[in-house]
Amino acid sequence: MKYARTIDAEQPPLDYPAYGSTQLRHPAKALLVISHPVSETTQPVDAEGWYAIRTRRPGPDRTGQAPHLAMSVLVEGLLDRVVTRVNFADEETANATDPVLAAAGDRAATLVAKPRGGRLSLRHPVAGRR
Repeated sequence: MKYARTIDAEQPPLDYPAYGSTQLRHPAKALLVISHPVSETTQPVDAEGWYAIRTRRPGPDRTGQAPHLAMSVLVEGLLDRVVTRVNFADEETANATDPVLAAAGDRAATLVAKPRGGRLSLRHPVAGRR
């Protein structure tokens, strides 16, 4: 299932006479259509619902945190996004002194991506509707 852009015919026009304030605030010029980046069009890669993203690996930051990716996960059925992070298993030294992983205690391992099928992967069980 790919991300689908809204079809214009399904939406009211931007200048909708029945809604008077649109005459004052609708765009004067046509909207620009910007193609979606890869991060907005990723989809499940297997029957278990694993998602894949491709990105550049970050380096260490100035706050003493190990290299990691910050992620927001939106799931149908949850009222708000889930904010999480992904650390890398092969950064043992940096992970050992990372203040966020230290604060996570016993749950720190759930934030570290491990090798799976030749790639690093992270499993975040999030309850939502399929």
